[in-house]
Amino acid sequence: MSRARKCVGCGCKYYPASQYSYPSVWWNEPDHKEKQFMYARFHSKSCMEQWLSKNAQAVAELIDNITIYDNTITNQTHRKE
Repeated sequence: MSRARKCVGCGCKYYPASQYSYPSVWWNEPDHKEKQFMYARFHSKSCMEQWLSKNAQAVAELIDNITIYDNTITNQTHRKE
């Protein structure tokens, strides 16, 4: 079974387990191959950057919501202690 995927940005076929898929992971981690396959969605860095640029508003809202959620969880945890 092929581990090939289609790039979210352009539809190009790529292999997430290769060193040329993005977002990339730190190569000095012991399980970097598995993480690379799990998180890679783009075939190149430029394709990832173009997609992020086209979807800047949605990415910003996602990050803001994650930050708000994370702060809420952190504050609730500190209150219980």
